[in-house]
Amino acid sequence: MKLDGYTMGSLAGGTGTECAHTVGAVKKDEFFKAMEVDNEDELLLLVDAYKEVAEWSKLHLVMTDFQTDSFVWFETDWDDK
Repeated sequence: MKLDGYTMGSLAGGTGTECAHTVGAVKKDEFFKAMEVDNEDELLLLVDAYKEVAEWSKLHLVMTDFQTDSFVWFETDWDDK
């Protein structure tokens, strides 16, 4: 499973941060337990009902706890002010 995200703000002074987090097969069952679901279908139903930022933030946090691969890119502000 993979979560791709883009958030406003950047530690490098830019306008956004891009990230990707993958939970591989070796951590899948632990991830499902932490999300309180039994399988991919239940997870998709859960995520499909998300309406609040807090719900997406929890998913992102749990994904990072069980990730087997990740990528993060911070936009940079190159303006010479």
